[in-house]
Amino acid sequence: MKIHLGIVLAAGASSRMGSPKALLRPPDGIPLALHQIRLLESGGCSKTAIVLGAEADRIAPELPGVRIILNPAWESGRPSSVLAALKGAADCEGMIILPVDTVGIRPETIKRVLEFSDTAEWPAVRPVCRGIRGKLVWISSALSDEIIQKNYSERLDDLLADRAFELEVDDPAILRNINTPKDWEEVSGQL
Repeated sequence: MKIHLGIVLAAGASSRMGSPKALLRPPDGIPLALHQIRLLESGGCSKTAIVLGAEADRIAPELPGVRIILNPAWESGRPSSVLAALKGAADCEGMIILPVDTVGIRPETIKRVLEFSDTAEWPAVRPVCRGIRGKLVWISSALSDEIIQKNYSERLDDLLADRAFELEVDDPAILRNINTPKDWEEVSGQL
């Protein structure tokens, strides 16, 4: 298997949640960001990192041993976090980008995406469930280099529209996006 980097995006202000999503704690007490890092590792990512922005000084100490990529432009939105992640990636054939608030994905889903990306000739792989695009994506190092070179600042979905293979998976959690305390209450016990 090729070397893949798993990146968790957690730079936003989490204003609707009222506290950093990266530090949400399911019943086991482990911060959500660590759950996501462990998911990527158990799914086959050789290396992992997390992109922080808002409240990075508060979040980073709660993530011992985790590689931190800082996004000083986090207020400009998710595209800046993706760009920071790609610039912080090195020595890998590709990377999976996973928002911190897309919770409950099975490790088998990550494995399937990575295995497919190892043999596919596509610059990106986007898992879909019942034809609906998931929140995570795998990007090749070649596409990453192109995004960095162009300093791409639009939504990644727009760039990937005709460049990503849509891989059907049976994992509805790829569609999840928790934003409020009620959303978290509904899913936290499943972790």
